[in-house]
Amino acid sequence: MEQSFTSFKEIKHWHDQHLLTHQFHTDELNHFHESIRKNIFFLTLKEVKQEYGSPPCSFTWFVVGSAGRWEQAVHSDQDHGIMFEKSGETEERYFLLLGKRLSENLYSAGYPYCDGKVMSHNPVWCRSRAGWAVQVKRWLEAGTWEAFRYLHILFDAREVIGPSEPVRWLKRIVGEYLHEHPSLLKALMENMLHVESGVGLFNHFIKVRSGPYTGSLDIKHTAFFPYVNAARILAMKENIERTATLERLEELGRYECYSQQAERAKKNFQKLLHYRLMYSETARYEDAHYLYVNKMNAKEKSELKQIIKGGKELHRFTQEVIERAVHYEC
Repeated sequence: MEQSFTSFKEIKHWHDQHLLTHQFHTDELNHFHESIRKNIFFLTLKEVKQEYGSPPCSFTWFVVGSAGRWEQAVHSDQDHGIMFEKSGETEERYFLLLGKRLSENLYSAGYPYCDGKVMSHNPVWCRSRAGWAVQVKRWLEAGTWEAFRYLHILFDAREVIGPSEPVRWLKRIVGEYLHEHPSLLKALMENMLHVESGVGLFNHFIKVRSGPYTGSLDIKHTAFFPYVNAARILAMKENIERTATLERLEELGRYECYSQQAERAKKNFQKLLHYRLMYSETARYEDAHYLYVNKMNAKEKSELKQIIKGGKELHRFTQEVIERAVHYEC
């Protein structure tokens, strides 16, 4: 989508008018979201420049979460951060303001605020290069659930505006630390140990039993998380810089010890992305987390059950790999 917008109202109109035309194609949909993001960024930067001047130093604006992994659904919230090169009060004020405007303008275009406040107006996610280095090392050494959560989020970071080197540099800090402290890999794995069951002992779907999504399947926790989290942990272990789950699995498949599991997982995850677009509602952001299996035919239901079971299998396999790594067996 190559468009030149003069107002955020125009962007919002374009977003609402064209969003559903891409709803059945994952790649098209994610490039549509990316284009909206970039247009919002450039218009926001133009606005900030007019009021406060040009940025005081170079910087990178990056996204995390499903946007970082190129796995957004029809509706998506916002998850993003900024790294700027120079440290100082002037730089910090400028980029926090830019981050605030970006968050507000993304919201006005139809991207809800992140519940976890992973946004560029939050000082945790808007820092100088030196500040980011200190913060990441603090997360690595903290040993807390929250610190591990932040490291998982950070490893899905992908630059949208600005050079890629700063984001890659942060990931190298994490990778080098993990190489020196392999036991941290186990702690990161334990942070995502629980996997909710989507298929019961009698091969039946375990559906939501109350609330607005009664009768649907929670695919976020039963299907997506096992694949996304396992691929991320293994990417951390092997210093794979790719952020998309499919690309991580592709890279992992080049290693003989992962090849069979990675190939199976890649096929399953491709189908899972397709089924989410085909059988989820599209009215609200939360809709993408639930799939209405009653709309599926018998073959599709059977495939989905295998996908869910395959996610649990990949999760168990990843646990075993990390255990061996901690005990220097691989």
